[in-house]
Amino acid sequence: MEFFAKTHGVDSARLLTELNAAVENPKLAPAVDYKPSLADSIYRRFFLGAIGVTFTAGALWGVILLWQIAFAGRFTALPINEINAHGHSQIYGWVGLVIMGYAYQAFPRFKHGALWRPSLAALSFVLMLMGIALRVVGEYFAVSIHQGTILLSPLWFGLGMLGSCLELMAALLFVLVMVKTYRTIGKPLETYDKWVFAAVGWFVVGIIGDAFLYYATATAPDRGALVSAVAAYQLPLRQVQLYGLATMMILGVSLRFMPPVFGFADPGEKLYRRMFWPLILGVAASSALFVVMFKTGEFLRVGLAYYAATLLIVVPCLWISLSFRPFGKVTGNDRSIKFIRASHFWFMLSMVMLALEPWYNRLTSQTFSHAYHGAMMHALTVGFISMSILGVGAKVVANLCGEDTARLSRLWLVFLLINTGTALRVGNQVLTDFVPASFNLLGLSGLLILAALLLWALHILIIMYRPRQAAHAMNIESVTIAPQARVGLVLQRWPHTLDVFVKHGFGLLKNPVFRNTLARNVTLQQACEFQKVDLLRLMDDLNEATRERSSAPAQAHSCASLDPGLTVAEAARRYPVTVPVFSELQLDACCGGADTIANAVEHHGLKLDEVMSRLNQAIAKAHS
Repeated sequence: MEFFAKTHGVDSARLLTELNAAVENPKLAPAVDYKPSLADSIYRRFFLGAIGVTFTAGALWGVILLWQIAFAGRFTALPINEINAHGHSQIYGWVGLVIMGYAYQAFPRFKHGALWRPSLAALSFVLMLMGIALRVVGEYFAVSIHQGTILLSPLWFGLGMLGSCLELMAALLFVLVMVKTYRTIGKPLETYDKWVFAAVGWFVVGIIGDAFLYYATATAPDRGALVSAVAAYQLPLRQVQLYGLATMMILGVSLRFMPPVFGFADPGEKLYRRMFWPLILGVAASSALFVVMFKTGEFLRVGLAYYAATLLIVVPCLWISLSFRPFGKVTGNDRSIKFIRASHFWFMLSMVMLALEPWYNRLTSQTFSHAYHGAMMHALTVGFISMSILGVGAKVVANLCGEDTARLSRLWLVFLLINTGTALRVGNQVLTDFVPASFNLLGLSGLLILAALLLWALHILIIMYRPRQAAHAMNIESVTIAPQARVGLVLQRWPHTLDVFVKHGFGLLKNPVFRNTLARNVTLQQACEFQKVDLLRLMDDLNEATRERSSAPAQAHSCASLDPGLTVAEAARRYPVTVPVFSELQLDACCGGADTIANAVEHHGLKLDEVMSRLNQAIAKAHS
């Protein structure tokens, strides 16, 4: 309590006096107009920054570069500094900012705690955004070629290096805030946390490596030295950034997020623990061995070792992805599920392409295929990474803003545009090795992807900034204690049940912002799965608490129509005559009777009206 008082700048003695007085005279707190703190909406600035970058130096610039490549008919037509400046903005401006914003917003809440020093988190955003701007502009203007001679501008080069320094400072602040947050909360690290912190470590390594590549390419004395630097260092750097940072972060979050929120299969922490070090070793070894291979010229012996190291990336990634059963039946029906499924399709494809890359080069008699490698990278970056951002972002932002995703756009147009664009990009880029006319469709693929990102961004911005509407009209008295009941609505009908939720570990519900936003869109079942709480015990305690406060006559023997929102078990307890109907339809086998009648009927492919009619007839017959 003393620590809490100090960090919030209040007098500890006065705080304790008021708390003890409140305990001695318990009563419901009056509703207040609660203003969110910086930590409550820290993600917004990062998401907005990511959107701003991707529609300037990121995806928009990428489309322009694609059209230039298409008109030139070759992937090496553009200066490397332009390509790398664009790539840098996408990796750190789009992916990096989203990762930082999501981490600051979500990870403390995963641990039932608060973000340490939100002001430093906000400062890391300013530093990162300034760093990206200086680095991208500096890299673009630092080098020019005049009559075959490479000319370096010290001013622009210096600004680019300053930008890299600011990015490194932002990344180190990110590490500091996250480490201190976890230590302050004091809960032990879970398996997914290790993946997250490994990704954060690769974040720092990648920024340092990116600055080194920038220095090596900008100061290259001639074109031969420039080509050598790019050939030796660019691919290893991308492996650190894309497999180390992005992939490990997404897979780590997926373990914590995908099974409870979207209803995908749970791969289990044991698999993640087994795959952790092989993937770490694969990223580190493949990056180092690639440089050694080029520097020594040992393309056979070192090349075989490099290929073995890449398989240490491929096998864990494919194994984990398949363990989620992304194409199987899921318990949820969220609009984001299709994005997650598509992202895993592109992820698996990129992994297969990575494993087959040396064989493709050999079959096509190439030392290195820009077409194949670029297609593989875009299956990963757009198909997996950006698709994951779109899917999870649509879910998270809606929940944080108190929106029911069932009432929002299903985002089918966004989904179709980005998948069509990705398919055109990946397929036609490989075909350019055989059919030069395939270059003509590359620009179109970029436009489709850009359109998808634009529609998604507009949707997200509208959710963030439109005036908050009053809660959707409904009869609050119809809310029941059922797995599919919304936490926020349960608290709205029975405010005193907050103590029950807190007792079961849902301490974040004490925050009014949390109750009025995320809790409105999370069901009891989702909340229990997410926080690993026994659903039936929570429901028993909630039912006991509501019965104690209720003055209404018992409805156990009412002849009113049965509510499809009741669980199968609760309906059978209230109306024993329904048991034969449930048994005949095998609805009692669904989730041990803990699912709602409506969900159980849907899972079994039955018609709700017909099932409810049979149940109500059985009840009416018993009371006739």
